[in-house]
Amino acid sequence: MSLIAVLAVSLAKEAGDGLRTLTAKHSSSNAMFALDEESMRRMPQEDWKEMVKCLAGIIFGVTVVSLERTIVNRRFDFTDWSERYNLAISGTQLAGLRAEEKPEILPDDKWREMISLVQQDRTFAIFFEESHRNLMPQALNRFFGEVRIASTIRADISPIYKERAKMLV
Repeated sequence: MSLIAVLAVSLAKEAGDGLRTLTAKHSSSNAMFALDEESMRRMPQEDWKEMVKCLAGIIFGVTVVSLERTIVNRRFDFTDWSERYNLAISGTQLAGLRAEEKPEILPDDKWREMISLVQQDRTFAIFFEESHRNLMPQALNRFFGEVRIASTIRADISPIYKERAKMLV
């Protein structure tokens, strides 16, 4: 695992710790905690925003590690990504993701474009920019289209991560 991947894992762990604290604070029992409008209305807005940032940090960290592995192995495994995500949210009372997709083998041109992008930004943060998200594997692109957390990642997570990554790249 590269130093960038270690940093991404560290960021995801830090975000997971924050998420566990917030879900424990706002969960009334051992029931699963839902990230829905009802929960949002019951929770102080500041806590809700922090919860979204924590989720964004987890997703960012898990994605950076998976993108690095994708480039090395030339294939993306959304099931592996989901397992990493589920591990990061363990203890939060949030429902995990279930993914049963076949690994995506990267076409030569996409693989080369991803490598070129990493040569521009060795932190992998460039993949989260709207103009480059299309280079993520298809399953990740679908996921980001569904959860709509990319703007939080760009605004709140990438700057922190890039600052920490400066001395590593």
